[in-house]
Amino acid sequence: MASAYVYYKGDALPAAPPPPPRAPDESRRRVSGTEPLVSQQAGKKRASMPTVPPYDKRSFHDQAAPAAGHEQSDEATLKHGRELMGRGRADEALEVLKHISPQSACASLALTLAARADADRGDLDMAAAEVQRALEIDTPNEDAILLLGVVYARQGDWPLAVQQFERARYVSPTSALVSFHLADAYRHTGRAELAAREYRTTIRKLDGHPPDTLLDGVAVVWLRETCQRQLESLPQLT
Repeated sequence: MASAYVYYKGDALPAAPPPPPRAPDESRRRVSGTEPLVSQQAGKKRASMPTVPPYDKRSFHDQAAPAAGHEQSDEATLKHGRELMGRGRADEALEVLKHISPQSACASLALTLAARADADRGDLDMAAAEVQRALEIDTPNEDAILLLGVVYARQGDWPLAVQQFERARYVSPTSALVSFHLADAYRHTGRAELAAREYRTTIRKLDGHPPDTLLDGVAVVWLRETCQRQLESLPQLT
């Protein structure tokens, strides 16, 4: 069975109005959020970790530290970006996010959302660079850790994907989605026993959720059935 990718924090947000106009010399800030990725082009090479570029001028502007009082409008900007991502409008989301400064206290969250938007557009190299920068700013950013693992998985670099998913499990030990991704990564690296353990762990973490419940936009019934099918593909361990 071909692998299926599931993404973290895909909860829908109410539509938010575009951010208010700003004076030319105003700084720009940013807010939080992530949305599901869409299926990507295959075969892209992973961005080299030692050569992560600075903030891309297309996405973020280097400006002076944002003035006090603008955080709320920056949060509205990011919320609007999240809403656009929820509608599958990645290009428009990036245009909104470019108004957020890297000096913002929320820069890590904005970079993570921009990375998801770039991944939706098929630019996995840029997505990897942005999410790595997000982690430089905020190491415990669980969404960024999981997203980096997903990007590595899409690039076919399963050993690095395993490393990130294991980090995500440490940060979010109760997350069923993290266990699901980790199980898939173990399976792709030939670690069948660990894969079976994580698929079972995913099922256990789903206990108590009605089948039609959405966890970060993913149906519990789909996750459970997918785990069961993968376990059946490892008959020697079941």
